[in-house]
Order: sequence, then C-alpha cells, then structure tokens
Amino acid sequence: MKKILLVSLVALATTTGFAQKVKKPENVSTYTESAARNIEPRSGVIVTPVIADMQILRQERVEYSETLPYYVTPEIVAFVPSFKKTVFFHATDSFKCDALAASLIDVVTTSEGFLKITVTGYPAKYVNFRNATADDVWMVPMHQLIDNSHNNDIFIPADVTRFNVTNTETQK
Repeated sequence: MKKILLVSLVALATTTGFAQKVKKPENVSTYTESAARNIEPRSGVIVTPVIADMQILRQERVEYSETLPYYVTPEIVAFVPSFKKTVFFHATDSFKCDALAASLIDVVTTSEGFLKITVTGYPAKYVNFRNATADDVWMVPMHQLIDNSHNNDIFIPADVTRFNVTNTETQK
C-alpha cells in the first residue's frame, strides 16, 4: 500500500511540474529589425547555366507573419537570420509561389516579448526555363555577384505547430 501511495505521489508531482506556465526569463529584451531584398530567389551551383524568367502572379504586395514562441534573449537573437529564412519559405509555401519579388522582412518584439517576423512581397513563379545560349552569357557573372553569401541554412523547429501564423493580403 505504501508503495502505491509513493508511486501516486511521485506521478502527481511530476505531472503538476509539466502543467506550470513557462516563466519569462529575467534577461528578456526587445528586438526590432527591417531588411529589404536580402533574400532574393537564386539557385546554387551552376554546372550548365539555366536561365528562367520570373512571372509576377499578383500586382499587389502580399503579407505573411509568424509569431515565434521564443522570448527575445541574446541567445535567440543569434538565430534571427535562420528564422527569417524559415518564415520566408513558409510565406512562399502559403502563397503557392516560387519566390516573393521585391521582398521586405520585418522583425519586431511583441508586447509579450516574442519575436514576430513579417514578410511582404509580390508572389512570383519561375517560367520559361532554358539552357543559356551565347546571347545569355552576359547574365552568368550576375549570378556570382548576387550569390555571394553561400549561407543557405534553413532552421525548421521540430514543433512548427506552435507558431502563431497570420496570412493576409495587403495593397500598398
């Protein structure tokens, strides 16, 4: 009987510990950032150059936001570049497009202390894929000029269902 009572008390203590609300860390700060056109569509290594046109799908700018479930701390701020890429990917997926032309990315701290990332741009698809010809040679060095970062890491949290996502269309 004592063994059952002890196991029950341990189980009760363990489950009540998990039901507690997450406490806000003391070192929470605010964070705000804006970026313009720093994540433009591009491809990686070119073996045989391929040229494509970008077809704008809508003439109005669209907006996509995610509030990430992380308090703003110096440790979390280090992950902001990866978070921006992930939200950019989710935006293109949401609008069923290959890219967002003339994209803008805003990162702000919510009143609760969480990160909110908003991506705006014009949904676009790549069309008219073709092998580069002698007439297209002038474009090949442009790829190296544009793609100088080589930073293509994408951070996708294990539990993306915890994100608070808003998807709106705005005309600006």
